[in-house]
Amino acid sequence: MTDYIRPGKRIGIIGGGSIGFMLGMKAKEMGFDVYVLDPDAKCPAHRIADMFLEADFNDITALERIGRICDVVTYTTTELDVAVLSDLSSRMYLPQTTDLLTILTNDLLLKQFFEDHFINTLPYATIMLPSDVEEKIDGIGYPCYLKTTKSQQKCLLESQSDIEEALSLVEREPCVLEAIVEDAQHLSVTVMRNSLGDILVFPVIENHYQLDELRYTIAGNRHLSVSIQREVQRIARLVANQLKLHGSLTLDLLLSSNGMLFVESIQPMPTVNGVYSQIVCGMDVFEAHIRSICDWPLPERIGLYQDAVIRYIMDRDELTMQKQISIQGAWQFSFYHQNDPVSSLVGHIAVRTNNIEQTLEELEENIDI
Repeated sequence: MTDYIRPGKRIGIIGGGSIGFMLGMKAKEMGFDVYVLDPDAKCPAHRIADMFLEADFNDITALERIGRICDVVTYTTTELDVAVLSDLSSRMYLPQTTDLLTILTNDLLLKQFFEDHFINTLPYATIMLPSDVEEKIDGIGYPCYLKTTKSQQKCLLESQSDIEEALSLVEREPCVLEAIVEDAQHLSVTVMRNSLGDILVFPVIENHYQLDELRYTIAGNRHLSVSIQREVQRIARLVANQLKLHGSLTLDLLLSSNGMLFVESIQPMPTVNGVYSQIVCGMDVFEAHIRSICDWPLPERIGLYQDAVIRYIMDRDELTMQKQISIQGAWQFSFYHQNDPVSSLVGHIAVRTNNIEQTLEELEENIDI
């Protein structure tokens, strides 16, 4: 194999948040120089960047510069103007491509992709006009979400009285009315593919939320049958192949109480819940992403050598976490020094375990999960 990006070359990362930080750290371990573009000079990845460009994600001059001086460019945010990036793509090596970003950041295009490939997605209706909401709500049922197709805004509809307030979303852009699967289990899987067609699917993990906020991740599949795990991984492989993936995808899925699987969303990058792989997999998702975009070979399979629980640290938890550092010898603490007006996530605790339930109890005793 001769046509790959070697150590010593430059990797450009658009987005210096927690994912950009972890990708940058891994890239430096692998021998690359790391160039980061982000509008926030206090972003986590600034600390490890060989060169940092403080600029808006859609600043044409800054994007053109990072594309010109880097051997490969990757993005860790979907806050990108596809038209701007597409115009520049001929002047930079962007394996993830703007075509992929176009599909994954438009709910209608993504749902059409699911339907074309016989992948279950949540029941939905297309909303183009305010009058469409009342016409189609009976077919979806309450509760449901009214979601914009591009700007990723949503409004919860629990009864007819909520409709009027939600109509402002429809006035901005086309929307989808999407059903809610109550009491569903939240699952994720990350898949990598390089230009050679090598595919690596990581283990299926469980995610637990409180009020739409990710609180912890369990790697160990304590409640998942082998058949469900295989089906999730089959879907991941199918999506990666059909989208001609060159990089990574993270699929979020819902498993209903009656055993139905629905793909909820896809991100064109590793996400924060992939941090479990740093402590219980032979290769983590961040290294696998770098290998994919640089066209290094990928292992045929990867598994867990131990179970793990990840507890996410929000800014309001930070003082409690500081106290726990002096007490908990078996907990691994990671702080991102995040400065994000949108997300309150500032770090995580990773715990290897032989008893998931016991570890969860220990976390509950010490932290208000």
